[in-house]
Amino acid sequence: MKLILERIANHANYCIGKLYRANEGPLPEGESGERGLYLCDTLEPHDAGFTCNWDVHDIKEAKEKAFGPCASLPPK
Repeated sequence: MKLILERIANHANYCIGKLYRANEGPLPEGESGERGLYLCDTLEPHDAGFTCNWDVHDIKEAKEKAFGPCASLPPK
């Protein structure tokens, strides 16, 4: 299953979005949309500028800088 997160409002301290299940075949009766099946609204910490090209270590490092210490980082 593929999920799509559409961020619709970026604020200084939080980000609001909509979560969809991507179209991978027919949707249930009465459900339609170009992005897929709407699942729910989302609320997240502010967008730290991550991209899908970052590796896990880089993301954890950036999160630590943005949000403070977290679980220990694995060796690179």
